[in-house]
Amino acid sequence: QPTPARVLFPDGRRGPPAPRAEATPAGLTAPGGSKNPSCGLGCRRRRTVVRRTHGTPHARPRASEPQNPPQCYSAQYLVEKFIGEGSFGKVAKCRNLSTNQEVAVKISKPTRRDAGLDEISALAKITKLDADKYGLIKFIERFEYRHHICIVYELLDQSLLDFMKARKHRPLLIHEIRSIARQLLISLKGLKEINMAHCDIKPDNIMLVNHASEPFRVKLIDFGLTKKPEDIEPGTTMQNIQYRAPEVILGLPLDERVDMWTVGYVLAWLYTGFHIHPADSEYIVIRALTMRQGMPDQELLDQACMSFDDLIQFYQDKTKIREVEMFINLLRQMIEIDPNKRITPEEALKHSFFTMEQPSADSEKSNSQESASPEVHQQPKTTTVPQETAAAPQEKTVKEDVLQQQEATKRNSQAVTSDSCQSSTVVFSYVNSTLSCYLLPSFISLLVFLLLKFIY
Repeated sequence: QPTPARVLFPDGRRGPPAPRAEATPAGLTAPGGSKNPSCGLGCRRRRTVVRRTHGTPHARPRASEPQNPPQCYSAQYLVEKFIGEGSFGKVAKCRNLSTNQEVAVKISKPTRRDAGLDEISALAKITKLDADKYGLIKFIERFEYRHHICIVYELLDQSLLDFMKARKHRPLLIHEIRSIARQLLISLKGLKEINMAHCDIKPDNIMLVNHASEPFRVKLIDFGLTKKPEDIEPGTTMQNIQYRAPEVILGLPLDERVDMWTVGYVLAWLYTGFHIHPADSEYIVIRALTMRQGMPDQELLDQACMSFDDLIQFYQDKTKIREVEMFINLLRQMIEIDPNKRITPEEALKHSFFTMEQPSADSEKSNSQESASPEVHQQPKTTTVPQETAAAPQEKTVKEDVLQQQEATKRNSQAVTSDSCQSSTVVFSYVNSTLSCYLLPSFISLLVFLLLKFIY
């Protein structure tokens, strides 16, 4: 029988024993108050610490239960606040009362018990990898609390989605993208080594470890949909529609290469600050039109969406054009439509984008500042005038200084005007291509509808 629960007050005092709880092991401290609908755990009126045992006597073995689940430990966790929510349940920031360690506890809904068991089964294989080496979130333990499956992970900083929202979707610099790309490719390589596919990579599931102390160090999280490639059936709906690989949409055979497509698309999103494909594309309409009338001309397709050549011109710091070209070349191979032609993680890590000489972040920053205002750092040329008299050289020097200042002012104004024109051209090109991507399918559908209505 589990030990009777005791009330835990905010100042740490323990009250008299609370009524004996159900004979279900638990390790969470309820976050106080009367039943809180936002909690989802049926919390009691006061904060209670419930001690639990190792076993789960109320849960009978099931066919889907992992045979060798990750080891469980006995601990108590105080729920401090909820930091995430999804279809699976909620994620709470908790404190281990034994070690005073802050952790993240993923609490699944009772109706999503199978998803929790699937994640535990995947963790049984993923924990064989070095979490820090391969950029995967570190698993600590798992337990059950009132029929909720709870999985304890290390506490990380924030997701890439939240990070980009905080900076108003301002694109990252090329050396920052390189750092994230290398880490994600190493993660894919590690998953491939243990014959697993993540199947749900997106900015929400890529976490910054600690951006203040370790800038742009990331880890993959959420292994609820992780499977062996041979267990993924064709036609399975997976991945967010914005990051869905073509073979998933077309119902083709699926394997770990779907993750390479998603990583490539995420990198393109970090590079531009927006999705390079329409997020709510009318796929069914386009599919019906192409089956009936064939594929549109290539010229029309080039006008509707941004090409890879347009992406090269998107980066404003022209001193990094060589690095940008290599990055776009890597991007082409990562989001190749044919999965048989798509680059593998091992090949991607050998790409020239990573093997080239890498400048430091400080030099990159200084170069970007110099390119942003090239004329400001340029010193006016000085000329030497032969000395004729004592008063004449001084008078000529003053006149030369005035002329040089006027020329410098003129050059600065021309540079600002050219930069503003260039940025206006980029913005206009993006708006034009985006409107074409969204409005073209709807316009074609409207024409077909009017034609059919006229015929019948």
